[in-house]
Formats: sequence, C-alpha cells, structure tokens
Amino acid sequence: MFYRSLFVSSLLLTSILGFATSAKASSAPVIFNATVPAASCTLTNMQPGTLGLNGTNTTLSSSIGGGSAAKIDISCPSGGNLSISAPSRTGGTAPVATFSSLTSSISTTNNVIANSSGTATPITTAANGTANVNMEATSSAALGAGTYTFSVTVTATP
Repeated sequence: MFYRSLFVSSLLLTSILGFATSAKASSAPVIFNATVPAASCTLTNMQPGTLGLNGTNTTLSSSIGGGSAAKIDISCPSGGNLSISAPSRTGGTAPVATFSSLTSSISTTNNVIANSSGTATPITTAANGTANVNMEATSSAALGAGTYTFSVTVTATP
C-alpha cells in the first residue's frame, strides 16, 4: 500500500509540475489617449449701435434718446477676462471735432462687465450671452453737422 500511495503522490506531483510549466502568464499595456482643447473665447453676432444727440449738440451717446447699444455675443465657457477700448472716431462726413471725453462700457442684464478704463475685468461663465456695448463722445463745443462713425474694440481672453 505504501508503494501505491507513493506512486499516486508522485503522479500528482508530476501532473502539477507539468501543468505549471506549460501555463504561461502574459501582460500587455493598454493605451488611452485624450485631447484637452485649449480654452477659448469667441465674440460673434456683432450688431452696430446708434448714437443719439443731446439737446445742446455736444454729446453723442448710445444711452440717450435716439441712441441704442451695439450688441455682441460673448462665449467664454471656461471664464476669462474681458476688456473694451475707448471709442475712436473712424469716419463720417462731419468736420473734425475735439472730444473732451470718449468712454465705452459693456454690460449684460444691466451689470457693467468692463469699461474703457483699460483694465481687463474677469468674467465668469455667467457672463456668456448677448452683451450691450455703449459709448459716449462729449465735446466742449457744439458738434458740426454731418455723420460720425466710431469704433470700440471688445477683447475676450480665456
């Protein structure tokens, strides 16, 4: 009986060792790729504004009677900074005029986001949407007859 137990044990041991050497483990890396887009801001759908004239013919403004704000759509999904330049006269038929004050501002839902002070203003994703751009040009003397064209630059950076 002893020989029989020894034979069965050796057979089991041989089969275990035989299987252990024939089964081989394998490993391989699995790669994952991703692209994270750069943050960006876009300004679209710009609609020009209109300047009204005050009663003394010294101020042109989008905020007074006959004037209307320009419109611009802002999209900064990750937030960012918004700045606006002071207005500059870019054309028109009216004679050259000296303006003592040129100001501009941009706002959404009556909240001023930025003005022409030259300082960039942080904006949050809540500022996304259509914004109003206003400007005003004031002269110490009455303005001459003719047309006046101004430009204001709005800059949004992520």
